Amino acid sequence: MGDRVGIDDMIVQRQGKDAEYLSGSLWDSVVFVIPEVHLCEQIANLTQRDPQEVLSTHGVVHLDPHLASQIRKTSLAYLRAMRQLPSNSCDELLIGNLAQSAITLVAQGLASSHVANHSQATLQRRNELVRKAKDFAADRPDQPLWIRELCRELAVSERTLRHAFCNVTGMSPLDYLKIIRLNRVKRQLREAVVGDVLVKQLAIANGFTHLGQFSRDYKQFFGELPSHTLNRQ
Repeated sequence: MGDRVGIDDMIVQRQGKDAEYLSGSLWDSVVFVIPEVHLCEQIANLTQRDPQEVLSTHGVVHLDPHLASQIRKTSLAYLRAMRQLPSNSCDELLIGNLAQSAITLVAQGLASSHVANHSQATLQRRNELVRKAKDFAADRPDQPLWIRELCRELAVSERTLRHAFCNVTGMSPLDYLKIIRLNRVKRQLREAVVGDVLVKQLAIANGFTHLGQFSRDYKQFFGELPSHTLNRQ
């Protein structure tokens, strides 16, 4: 959503909100889904501030490195315990304790950390450009995308558009929009019935006119050919 995150950062998002999250190929992340009532209880024990206010004002949270390390260790311990659960080699009480520890640590991070500061006007402008470019591409799902066409539609220079996308997404406009389309193709392939649809049809319907390049891009991004995605269903 336009914010950069580091190894000691935590992204906090309330239920019911959409978000976009891009990560590098060697980046691992852990997602905890925590009932707000539990977080509020822990936050109330740590600070005099209204827990709802604490939750509503956080997005990307910069954690103290020591606390971030504790959260990572607890996350890994919890994941290891959950993997052992099906084989009955893990104590369910241990899993419950680890889950509670994770909630407590996340609450500590929320209560004591600082939210990333940005120039709101600049960030909003760049986010708006990215949103408009996405909307423009979404309105023409079967049409190839060209940088000059995007710039003309948005009434900005190519340099301005590239800078906005690089800052918000870490990618060029065309690369980012291509990934959105590749993800859409993958979803359609997973939902399709084998024999009722061809990979070629979905590729063309999503603006990929060079089928060889489409297959190479798809495999590079997802680690398999589009036909393998379809045939797994």
